[in-house]
Amino acid sequence: MNQKLKLGLLALSCGISYAGTMGAVVEETPCMKEGLYVGAGIGGAMYNDKVEARNPITLVSREKSFNTNSALASAFIGLGHTWFDKYFLGLEANTYFPHHKVEWPDRQGVTATTYTFRNRFLVQNYINLDLLPGYRVNPNWLVYGRAGLAFSDLIANEDGVRAGNVPPFSDTTTTIGGRFGAGINYQLSQHIGAGVDYFYSYNPLTSTSFNDLNAVIGLSSHYNYVGFSFFSTV
Repeated sequence: MNQKLKLGLLALSCGISYAGTMGAVVEETPCMKEGLYVGAGIGGAMYNDKVEARNPITLVSREKSFNTNSALASAFIGLGHTWFDKYFLGLEANTYFPHHKVEWPDRQGVTATTYTFRNRFLVQNYINLDLLPGYRVNPNWLVYGRAGLAFSDLIANEDGVRAGNVPPFSDTTTTIGGRFGAGINYQLSQHIGAGVDYFYSYNPLTSTSFNDLNAVIGLSSHYNYVGFSFFSTV
């Protein structure tokens, strides 16, 4: 009888120990970006911009492309959720800075063609809204796509370089562009993660009427971005 009691106690002890071990497995490190998260990043952007000027009456036009590179910093906040332990969907709001500048210092007029004008554009991104559909390879790795909208202010300026008595002109327009890309994240600790992102962003042609004797000036812009980020899951 004592031998049976000993065996019973040993089995109970093993069962408690096993249950405790199973409990420890269940309490895994929380998955990154599960719920609310915030972060910041830095990277490089490769811009391609096109400035177009046209006379809507005579259809005389001028255009010029500009290629530039620039460093960009970002800040973001998002909300993510995972289904069936694998399938992730995030909603993210982010912004990139500093502003992007484009200048055409000696544009020939499209009405008075002997005149020369200087056009300057400042693209000020203020918010982007993205969907991030993704897949959790394991608790430490997340891969995802990115698709969303970019909202920016376009500040356009013009003044005459050799244009007689033409006063300077300025106008601000809100532009809505599209963006898509992909990324990969790695969980460094319980709350901190790091990632690499790529995306392509496009702002369609946005035009404004200047005082170059019936001139309409527009800017279309797109860029490729690659960057690194760190984030904290709240």
